[in-house]
Amino acid sequence: MSEVRSLVPGDIPAVARLFQKTFRDGSAPSPALEDHLAEIFLQHPWQDPELVSKVAAGADGVTGFIGVLPARMRFAGRTVRAAVAGSLMVEAPDADPTAGARLVRSFVSGPQELSITETANDLSRGLWDRLRGVTIPAGAFDWLKPLKPAGFLTALAAEVVPAFGPLRHLARPVDAPLAAWFGRGARRPAPSRRGARAVAPAGPAEFAEAVLSLARSYALAPDWDQGSLSWFLGQSEHKDRFGPTVRRIVVEPRGAEIGAFVYHGRPRGIARVLNLFASPGDEMRVVSALIEEARAAGHAGLRGRGDPRLLDALARHNAILFHRASLIVHSKDRALIDAIAAGDALVTGLAGETWARLVGDSVNKK
Repeated sequence: MSEVRSLVPGDIPAVARLFQKTFRDGSAPSPALEDHLAEIFLQHPWQDPELVSKVAAGADGVTGFIGVLPARMRFAGRTVRAAVAGSLMVEAPDADPTAGARLVRSFVSGPQELSITETANDLSRGLWDRLRGVTIPAGAFDWLKPLKPAGFLTALAAEVVPAFGPLRHLARPVDAPLAAWFGRGARRPAPSRRGARAVAPAGPAEFAEAVLSLARSYALAPDWDQGSLSWFLGQSEHKDRFGPTVRRIVVEPRGAEIGAFVYHGRPRGIARVLNLFASPGDEMRVVSALIEEARAAGHAGLRGRGDPRLLDALARHNAILFHRASLIVHSKDRALIDAIAAGDALVTGLAGETWARLVGDSVNKK
C-alpha cells in the first residue's frame, strides 16, 4: 500500500506525468507543465508550509496526488484559514483502492478551518461524504445560455466531436429566423437593466479594483489585495482551449459599478464564464449585460458555474441548468458552511480552483 506524504519539488515530474495520463492524452509532460504545477502548488502567493499538496507514493514512485491551494478568506471581521483541493488522481485504483480516500482524508485533516472543492465528480463526492463533507446543492450545477440556436447546437457538438466544427458556418444562415421563432414564445425577463451597460475593455488593474469592491458584499470571500488578485487574474489569462479573455465592468447610468464578469470565448463558440459578480439587487441587470455583450461578440452561447446568488436571474433569462461537478465543503464551523449554502460566499472561479491553467489551457504544448 502506498504512503501519503507532502509534495516536494522532486515529485513534480511524476505529478505532471500522472496529470497527462489522467486528464489529457497520456503524452510526455513538457517542462512548461512541470513549471506550472510547481508555480501553483509550491510557489503560490499564499503559500502555507502547513497546507501542502499530498502524494501517494510507494516502491514505484508517485502513484496518486491531490492538489492543495491555500486560501485566505475573511468572515465576520476575521481571517479564515482555508484550502481548496483539486486534481485528485490515482494511477491504478484497482491496485491501490484506498489511495483516493487516504489522499482526501489527509487534506480534510489539515489545519485549515475550511476545506473546499468545486470540481468533485461522483466518485470523489462519495469520498467526501464519508468524511462528513457537505455538498452545496446550488453549487452542483453548471448553466448554459444559448444565444444562437443552430450555432449553439453545432458548437456543443463540436466540443464533443471536433469534426463537427465546420458545421458552425452552416448554422449562420438559419440562426436569425430560428432565434426569432424561439423568441416569440420565450418568457422575457422584466426590463430591469435601466440603462446598465458593459464597459469595454477593462484592463487587469481596473478589473481587479472592481472585483475587490464587489467581493465585499459577500459575508465570506477571499482576503485579496491588489497584488494577490492580480496574480490570480494573470493565471486565468491562459485558457487557449476556451478562447481569449474578456473582462467587463457593468455600470449604471450614474456611473456606479454594479457588476463585473470575466469569460473566455471565440466567435461562434460557447464562451466559458469564469466569474460573474453582481451587487445585491442588481443580478438581473448584470446577467443581461453579460448576455448582450456575448451576443454582440458573436458567441453562440454561454456556459458558467452555478452561483446561488445568480440562479434566479439566470433562470429568468431561460438558462439551462445541468449537473457537472459538485461544490463540497468541510468545516467544524457551521457558520462558514451556512454562509456558503445561503449564497453569501465567494468560493468558486477566481476564489476556487478553476482559475488555473490546468482547466482550459493546453499548457503542455507550450
